[in-house]
Amino acid sequence: MKKNFILSLFIGTLSFASYGSDMIDSMVEFTVNQMKRDGEFSNLANVSGLSEQRLEKAFRQSLSACLNQEPKDDDNFIEHCINEQLSQSLSVTTTQLDRWIAQLDQTLTPLEQLEREIAMLEDQIYLIESKDELTKAEEDHLAMLNNDRLKLLAQQVKLQVKEADQMMADIQKISSQSK
Repeated sequence: MKKNFILSLFIGTLSFASYGSDMIDSMVEFTVNQMKRDGEFSNLANVSGLSEQRLEKAFRQSLSACLNQEPKDDDNFIEHCINEQLSQSLSVTTTQLDRWIAQLDQTLTPLEQLEREIAMLEDQIYLIESKDELTKAEEDHLAMLNNDRLKLLAQQVKLQVKEADQMMADIQKISSQSK
């Protein structure tokens, strides 16, 4: 539910209703799959106290309803529409939904967590490297930090490749369904 969720790739001034129900269903499925992989339904369930299944079902219905509408002259039409539809479907106020989303936006994805850890290591490395002379212990510590950084960077690349592969599989599925 992060404000920049995958839908922004598809949003613009396009009329989704012109794509037909199969394409819209594929786009909904793509978005839901991405959100599941990112743990967004699980995280929102933890924040809201609602079940993942209920949240997913409500989101599917909301997104489908919004994609089937003609977009307004509003850059955030889909986001506003989903918030309205979702709050109605879950029987909560949009204010409550916004609070949940704000809490969810504070959680880190595995990739964001790795990036944070890498940044912290790089800060430590910079502090040590900025010294004029290093002791043997500092050189050893620097080598260990650089080794840890390389391991985290390798994990980051693997995670990015995995996410890209999953996204490409979803895109290929949508593409094959639209033919």
